[in-house]
Amino acid sequence: MTERLTREQSRAQTRAKLLDAAERLFAESGYVATSIEEISERGGFSRGAFYANFSDKADIFMTLLEDRNEANMQLLRAQLSGDWAKDVGAFSEWFDRGFDQFGSLQTAYIEFQPVAAGNPAYRERLAARLRDVRQTASIIIEEAAGYIGVTLAMPSERFASMAMALIDGFAMHRRLDPAGSPPSILAEAVQCLWQAAMATDQPKGSREDTIP
Repeated sequence: MTERLTREQSRAQTRAKLLDAAERLFAESGYVATSIEEISERGGFSRGAFYANFSDKADIFMTLLEDRNEANMQLLRAQLSGDWAKDVGAFSEWFDRGFDQFGSLQTAYIEFQPVAAGNPAYRERLAARLRDVRQTASIIIEEAAGYIGVTLAMPSERFASMAMALIDGFAMHRRLDPAGSPPSILAEAVQCLWQAAMATDQPKGSREDTIP
């Protein structure tokens, strides 16, 4: 005999199916061309069921982005040990995942950005995602500086903001011109930023003063 779902379980199941349907449609058609009607129909529900779980199309898309970001950040946090020599591998994997964190939703994400920019609530949700990434990245940056025995000439969060902006810009170029934007260029740019961020009057540690 099939166990009857509670109201909370039923709603969670409906929400999960709508998110799955939305993800597939956004991947197929992009953000602009996908409609709430299509998401509801693909998920097997009515528009009423959609609005019982999400306020609008932007809300369900933001939820997809937040779920992906949280999964990525949880994976990184679980792997961090507080020892840069051990954490560098986890950081490198996280860095690589960052280029493909939106996967098949890349086109939809590009289309969504101006929509979010014009809506204070969704702009803040995107900003919160950036703050989360920046906070974790700043911890890793402090670990790296301590490991090689140098002091940054700026707060680690400021360096993280610069690096994130650099990486986001590079990712956009790479999507448009993969051959002209090899990963080696980004590695060189981040290295230059790192060198510039180190306090020039600090004695260098015994280890090489570069990011491993």
